[in-house]
Amino acid sequence: MSFNSFLIQIVLISCGALLFQAKRIAPGMVAIAALNLLILGLSYLLVPQVAGWISGGYWAIALLWPSLVLIRLNRLIQREQYEGAVQLARRWHRLQFIGGYLQCPDLLQGLALAQRGEGEAALALIEPYRRKPGAMGQNANILYYRFTCRWPEFLAWVQQHFSEQALFSSPSSLGMTYVRAFGEVGNLDKLVSSFDRFRRSGDLHRDRNSFNSLRMMLLAFCGRPVPVQHLFRQQLASAPSETQRYWLGTATLAAGDIQAGTAQLQALRQVSNAMFQQAIDYRLAQVAQPRAAPLSPEMCQILDQIEREVLGEVSLNDPQPQRRWPSATWVLIGLNLLVFASQYGAIGLSAFLDQIYNFNGSYDVVAVANLLIVYATGVVRYGPLVPAEVLAGQWWRLISAVFLHAGLVHIAANMLGLFYYGNFVEAKLGTPKFLLIYTLTGIGSMVGMMVVA
Repeated sequence: MSFNSFLIQIVLISCGALLFQAKRIAPGMVAIAALNLLILGLSYLLVPQVAGWISGGYWAIALLWPSLVLIRLNRLIQREQYEGAVQLARRWHRLQFIGGYLQCPDLLQGLALAQRGEGEAALALIEPYRRKPGAMGQNANILYYRFTCRWPEFLAWVQQHFSEQALFSSPSSLGMTYVRAFGEVGNLDKLVSSFDRFRRSGDLHRDRNSFNSLRMMLLAFCGRPVPVQHLFRQQLASAPSETQRYWLGTATLAAGDIQAGTAQLQALRQVSNAMFQQAIDYRLAQVAQPRAAPLSPEMCQILDQIEREVLGEVSLNDPQPQRRWPSATWVLIGLNLLVFASQYGAIGLSAFLDQIYNFNGSYDVVAVANLLIVYATGVVRYGPLVPAEVLAGQWWRLISAVFLHAGLVHIAANMLGLFYYGNFVEAKLGTPKFLLIYTLTGIGSMVGMMVVA
C-alpha cells in the first residue's frame, strides 16, 4: 500500500464518519467533510497518483487543524482552566464553524469571571445570551442556574421548554445538567431513573468522559464514595483535584458521615476559587435540610448494578500487576514485526546476492543465505491468502496470512491498533480469551476476504 493510497483511505473513513454523524455535529464540519470527499473524487479522476496528497492536505487544513483546536479547548474546559480557554477561543474565533464554545467566547469569559469571584459581572455577561435560540441559549441558561444554584428553577425551566425525549436523545450538556439537578434537589429516585433512561435511550456511552462524569455524580449523590473514588483513580483521573475533592466530600456527606464530609468540603473551601466556594456553601447548607427520601427497591437495584459495573471496569490507565512473562499483546506485536522483518530482509538479501554474486536463482551460495532465500520464497508463495489454494486444501493460509503485511504503512497501522487496544482487551478479558478472540477474528477476516473474492 502506497502512502497516497493510505491518505485516500484516511480521508474516506474520517469524512464518511463525520457525514454519518451529521445530526450531532456542527453544519460547518458536515459541509467541509462533503467538500473534501468531492475534492477527493475529482482529484482521483484527474490525477489519481496524487489524489491522496491533495485531499489529505485539504483534510489537514480544513478538518484536522480545527478539530485539534476544539479538542484543546474542550480539554481546558474539562480541567476548568477557563482563562486559558477564553484566550484560545478568542484567538481562533474564526473557526466558529466547527461549533462548541468557539461560537461564543463570552460564555467562557463568564466562567472565568465566576472563578475570580466576579459573580455579578459573569451574570451580566451571559444574560443577553439566555434568550438566544439553540445551543448557545441553552448553555447560557445552564451557566446562569449553575452560578446561582437555583436548581429547582432550572428543573422547572427545562420541563417547560423541552421534552424528555429531546433531553435524552444525545449526550448534550443540557441533558446531563438536567439529570444532575435531581441530585442537587435531593430527588434520588428521579436522579437514578433519569440517568437510566438517558443511558438506554441516547448515545451517552459514546462520549465516555460525559458518561463517566454523570455516573460519578449519580454515585456521589447516592452516597457511594468507593466507586466515586475508583472513577477518579481511573476513568476520570484527569479531572482537577478540586473537582475530585468536592465530589468525594459530597459522596461522604450523602453516605451519612456528616462530620467527615463537612470537614473535607470546608478544607477544600480554604484553597478553592469562588465558584467552588459558592458550590460548597450550597452543599453544606443542604446538610441542615431534611434528608432525601431513600431509594425505592427498583432504583436500588439499578444503582447497585452501576456500582458493580464501575468497580469491575478496567481503564486504559489501570496500573497492571507485574507479570513474570510479557503480555500476549507484546508477543503478538513482536511476532508480526519479526515475520515482516525476516520476510523483507530475506528478499533484500536475495536481491543483494543476485547483484554481488550473480546469483540468478542458483543455490551455490552459503548455507545461511540459502535458508533465508528458501524462507522468503516459501513465505511469499505459501503464506498469503489465495482463496483457490485454501479451497484446494492449504488451510494454513487462513492463519499465516494474518501475520503478513503489504508494506510499512500496512504493518504500522495494524500494530498501532494492536498496541492501543490489545493491552486493554487482554487486561479486561485475560490472556486466554484475548488470544482466542485474536485468532478467531484473524481467521474470520480471512474467511470474509475469501467470500468477497
